[in-house]
Amino acid sequence: MTVPPVAPAVPVAPALSAGDRRAVLAAAREVTRAGRDLEGRWTRRLRAAGTVIPPGGGLPESAFLAPGGGYRIQPGLCPQLGDAAAAFPYLKAAPDGWAYLRDYGYYAADPAMYLPGRVPLAWQRWQVIARRWPRYAGLGGQAASWAASPPVPWCRWLAWLSFLEAAVNDLCSLAWSALCLGDEDAAGQAGTGIEALCGLLAEAAWHWWAEPSRARPGAWPGRLAAVTANPGLAGVIAGMSARLQAAGAAPWAVRAIREGDIFWQAAAAYEAWWAPVRAAHPGGRFLLVSEAFGAMAAGPAWAAMMPGPDRAVTALAVGRHSVHEQEMNRVPGSAWRTRAVPADGRVVIHLDDSVFSGQTHTALRGALTGVPEAVYLVPFSLDVGTPVNHPQEVTVLGRTVAGHMEYVTRLARAPGGQLPPAFSMWARRKRQASDPAARVLGGSDRLLAVLWHRYAREIGHA
Repeated sequence: MTVPPVAPAVPVAPALSAGDRRAVLAAAREVTRAGRDLEGRWTRRLRAAGTVIPPGGGLPESAFLAPGGGYRIQPGLCPQLGDAAAAFPYLKAAPDGWAYLRDYGYYAADPAMYLPGRVPLAWQRWQVIARRWPRYAGLGGQAASWAASPPVPWCRWLAWLSFLEAAVNDLCSLAWSALCLGDEDAAGQAGTGIEALCGLLAEAAWHWWAEPSRARPGAWPGRLAAVTANPGLAGVIAGMSARLQAAGAAPWAVRAIREGDIFWQAAAAYEAWWAPVRAAHPGGRFLLVSEAFGAMAAGPAWAAMMPGPDRAVTALAVGRHSVHEQEMNRVPGSAWRTRAVPADGRVVIHLDDSVFSGQTHTALRGALTGVPEAVYLVPFSLDVGTPVNHPQEVTVLGRTVAGHMEYVTRLARAPGGQLPPAFSMWARRKRQASDPAARVLGGSDRLLAVLWHRYAREIGHA
């Protein structure tokens, strides 16, 4: 697909005051410092653990984290994947010169990954997942062996993490579609599978080097098969296409792109905020609410990282309160929202992939029933792009940009006193373009722009 050059940026009004700019820059500098400190600290711990062989070649470990989620390697390292390369799809030659361990198929169920006028119906896109799911059971034993014996070669370790993340993402898609159809039972089955796979992912991606004594690699094949070879779950996945077709499901009833599909951000939030919250509420009972769709797997990931006694007093729930989802027409009306979240006596931790206005968190607070002991918001990233590039979305709320930044950073700091170590991928200043691809590449959604650039060839032929 040939992408024409984009037009110059459209001027944005109203202009920011000096105070507004100072407030945004102060938050941005703090996020940058937090990310830099995290990288240094984790790199030292990873190397000291001795459970993973560092990549070498002069590149830091963080260079292998793909923008938008997942992992990437240099094309010359692809042979090091060994059997994993033949079993697991990866992109050999992306336009930026990296090979990505998420291929186009990872996201192909999402309507945003197609040119206008060529988007398959929701039930047709679901077949991407339905066809892929049986492969997980067939590859499970091999995948689990990729990283079971320390020290694990770098590329084999990333391949195992990628396998688990792909399976988790497919089950998040299942949970989303089931909820769009009002099928709580199917959503519950998906949720059970997500919890089990996040248990594996937490061991492989976190405990393996942060707390090696908690990893049980000998049990990985059986635990994986309990999910991927589960006949009941397989039946729900296989039957979802027909159900979506019968319901005449809207395009956004099947999705695959999640801004929260970045495990390191969930782990960073857990490390920074769980201990302070736990210490502030000794003897407390906790409720992790994962905001759909982006952070749907966040609660299960946190729960899997917890020590056993903490996990025993922690419940999980999924929240559907996203204001952004409504603005983007990605939900079937206000009736889709979660109406009641039982929280009496619990410490509620609202996990979301990012924070911009805080309205989603306000909506969750309004849905809580009973009297919670406390309520916290834990965003995995901070949106500093929208206040700069689309300040009218702040001022319409009755705030100055500086006042807005004070409000959202106060929300984000509440649990641990610090800001997230990552920036949200919203929102870039839009650029004028008549070509559909150029509109995406120059649009506000930087995550979607990254994916369209990476998979330009596949989107052009889809």
